[in-house]
Amino acid sequence: MALTPLATTDLSLANFSPTHFAPILPKEVLYILKTLHKAGYEAYIVGGCVRDMILCEMHHWNKIPHDYDITTSALPKQVMELFAHTIPTGLKYGTVSVLINKQSYEVTTFRVDGDYSNLRAPDSISFSRSLLEDIKRRDFSINALAYSIESGLVDEVNGVQDLQRGIIACVGDAFLRFNEDALRILRALRFASQLGFSIQAHTKDAICALAPNLKYIASERIRVELTKMLCGQYAHRILREFKEQIAIVAPVQNAQNYQPHSHPKLAWAAFLHNIDIGECREVLGRLKFDNKTKRYILTLLAYYDMSFSLSPLALRRMLVALGGRGVPNALEEINAKNIMRDICVLNANRAGVEAFRALVLDTLHSSLPLSLKELAINGTHLAQCGIAGRQIGKMLSILLDEVLQERLENTPHALISRVLRLKGE
Repeated sequence: MALTPLATTDLSLANFSPTHFAPILPKEVLYILKTLHKAGYEAYIVGGCVRDMILCEMHHWNKIPHDYDITTSALPKQVMELFAHTIPTGLKYGTVSVLINKQSYEVTTFRVDGDYSNLRAPDSISFSRSLLEDIKRRDFSINALAYSIESGLVDEVNGVQDLQRGIIACVGDAFLRFNEDALRILRALRFASQLGFSIQAHTKDAICALAPNLKYIASERIRVELTKMLCGQYAHRILREFKEQIAIVAPVQNAQNYQPHSHPKLAWAAFLHNIDIGECREVLGRLKFDNKTKRYILTLLAYYDMSFSLSPLALRRMLVALGGRGVPNALEEINAKNIMRDICVLNANRAGVEAFRALVLDTLHSSLPLSLKELAINGTHLAQCGIAGRQIGKMLSILLDEVLQERLENTPHALISRVLRLKGE
C-alpha cells in the first residue's frame, strides 16, 4: 500500500479519533473474536491489519486489509477446542490457524519472547495473559496496534502518533529489536519505501550500526523484503539514504536514477541494470530466485539497451524469451523499457516508441508461435521420430526459431519433415 504521508496539521489526521475507531470487520474475523470473548478470553486483531485500517480512515480510502492476525489470551489448545476446523501451524510460537469459509486466520496466544541467539528467531517463548507484554515484543510502533470490539483501539506505544507523523520507530530500544531479528532492518526500510515515512533517528542509528547482521539472515527472507522495498513508491529515497546498508545484501549502483515499479521482476531489472551481468547472475542466485524468474530478469536486462528499431525477427525472439503470450500483460513487460530509461519524457523518440508498441501488438496478435507450446507438434511427435532426452527440447527450439524466421510453416507436416531432414544430417 503506497501512501503519500500528510502533514500532521492536516485536518483528516488531526481529527482522527482513536476512541471512535470502529472498523468494519469481515464476518469470519468477528466470529473468531466473539467466540473467544464469549469463552472468557481476550481477543484482538493486531499488527498490519490495524495499521492499514487506520491509514485508510486517515486518508479516507475505501480499502480493506487482505490478512487479519488475531492475538488472544487463550492457549493454543483452548483455541483448537473452540473452533471446528483448525491447523496447528506454529504451536512452537503459539499460533493456530482457524479455517472458516475456506479462509485461514492465524490466532496467536499472547507471548513473551526469550533470547535471540541466532539473530533470527527466539530460542524460546512463554505464553502470557497480558496484551501489553505481547505488544512490547513487536517490531515497530505502527505494527503494535490492537483492536477489539469490547476495548476498542489499544495503543500502548504511540503507534497512532507515528502514523500521523509519518515515522517508522521501533517498539522500545531499536538496538534490542534489531538484535532480536536482523531482518527487521529490511522491514523498516520496506515500510519506509511503501509508505513514504521517515525513519526515527534512534531507529536509523540502530539500522546503520547493526546492518552487518543481515548476513546471518536466510537468503529467501532477504529476497522477500528487498522485493517489497524495491516495489515501494518511495524506494529511490531509501536506496539513496541507506545505500551502504542495503549493499550488504545486494549491490546498489542505481540509487539516483532508480524508478520503482509495482511488478517485482521489473523492479529487480531496474535495480540491477547498471551492474555487470555476471554479478547480476550471482545476486539472483545468492538470493535464491527460482530459475524461471532468474531467466526472466536476465532477459529484461539483456534487452535493456535494445534499439527501438528492433527488427521483426529480433522482437519475436525477445517475446519468446520473455514468455510469449503466456506472460501476464505482455505489453507491461515491454514497458519496462519506458520505466527504466524514463522514455516517457524523451519526446524526440516518441514516434519510435509508438512504432515499437505497434509492432509488439501486431506480433502478439499474429498467428506466429511465440512459445514451444504453440508449435504444431510436441515432444511426443519427436519421440515417435526417434528423438529422445534433452535433444527433444533442443529440436523444438530449432523448429520454433525457424518458424519465427518464416523459413518454416507451423504445420505438423512441415515440422515433421524438417525434423527428419535435421536428423538425417
